[in-house]
Amino acid sequence: MKAVKEFERTVVFADGAVSHIKRNKVPAYPQTYEVWYSYESGINKELSAAVDDIFEKYGRVSPVQVQHLYNTYLSNNPLGDKIEQMGTEISNEVDDVISIVSKGGELAKGFDVSLKQALDDLHENLNQTELQKIIKRMSLETGAVVQKNELLEEQLKGAHAKMLELQKRIDEVREETIMDQLTMIGNRKHFDRSLERAIAQHKHADQPMSLILADIDRFKSFNDNWGHQTGDQVLRLVAHAIKSNVKTNDIPCRYGGEEFAVILPETTLEQALNVGERIRKAVAKRDVVKRSTGENLGKITISAGVATLRPEDTEASLVRRADECLYAGKNAGRNRVISENLMPTREVA
Repeated sequence: MKAVKEFERTVVFADGAVSHIKRNKVPAYPQTYEVWYSYESGINKELSAAVDDIFEKYGRVSPVQVQHLYNTYLSNNPLGDKIEQMGTEISNEVDDVISIVSKGGELAKGFDVSLKQALDDLHENLNQTELQKIIKRMSLETGAVVQKNELLEEQLKGAHAKMLELQKRIDEVREETIMDQLTMIGNRKHFDRSLERAIAQHKHADQPMSLILADIDRFKSFNDNWGHQTGDQVLRLVAHAIKSNVKTNDIPCRYGGEEFAVILPETTLEQALNVGERIRKAVAKRDVVKRSTGENLGKITISAGVATLRPEDTEASLVRRADECLYAGKNAGRNRVISENLMPTREVA
């Protein structure tokens, strides 16, 4: 009986995948099928979110986009593959540059030999005809050297352009390693490294620095009621509200699950509290609309805690105080921001 149910369940996913292949008119390669089966089954949340975004922007998914989705979300080690590929390309480009420079050196050496030979010849008692021959020979050799130098210069320009492109791709891969792919803000690893660096810098410079921890109120029940895809939509909504209400040098991250963090360099506690309030209000005024049906699911709220750096702080102690403020806000009724100087007398849950 269980096998029959599993058969029926997976056939639905398979039919859905084939329907997407036909509707989007993409080649029915195994990788294409895997992308659409994963989307239909919902087993890869990040892929599903990326597909939804593409649908929203373009109305369909092209073959190139399908390949990109596969490489990004389903390939066994897409990031490792990219790094390995770029490493090979960089090695090849370095070899090409070395070869170009080597040819330039050989060219210069050969021309130097010709000049020395011409100089030796000029020390002889030469008649006009012999002198003209030397001048003509050197003129031809100079022209050849100029032409070859121009070719080498073009090759170096091409190599430089490829290096710039590789640098751009390296920057993109670096972004992938520090980015949460669902919300497109920093991931937990990026947060941990950034917080450690920020604390060290601000202690050394004796500057203020603050931290906001925020959590979506009653997110589990929302997820259970409306499904994970809608839950992912909510996570992206909150991330967007955070990004839209912080400065360029602030560092918003997904701390874990439905929890977010913002590192605020050169920011006092009062200023950070104002930032937290702006984010809270931005989230609270947005209605959540289920994309598949257009149904209005109402509003969501967040609670947040704010702490500022003290001379004795470590990463753990600063996070702990911000977390205590966050849960004080939860215990006080949710949908509020509490900073450590406004902490009520409470028992933290």
